[in-house]
Amino acid sequence: MEKVCGICIFVRGSITTITALYHHTDESLLAMLTDENRAQVFTVFYERYALSMLNVAIKKLQPGHESSADDLVHDIFIGFHEKLPSLPAGTNVHGYLY
Repeated sequence: MEKVCGICIFVRGSITTITALYHHTDESLLAMLTDENRAQVFTVFYERYALSMLNVAIKKLQPGHESSADDLVHDIFIGFHEKLPSLPAGTNVHGYLY
């Protein structure tokens, strides 16, 4: 069972699995994606890209609308999570997210 809490996804018993996934490239993470490790792979991608995406969004938004950056990044990752199982192994994740 997974619980979404802020920017982290906690999956019972998966800390070791997530730690082992950090050294993999984006391409290898997509290639090894299964229903069983989807939450862990998503967590690695989120931690790899979310802060950078938030900084880009803040810079691109009009002054006074910076608070919308968090919502924008959140919405992008919701869509990414939904599409993750159907992405081909060679997908450029950085390009897909940005």
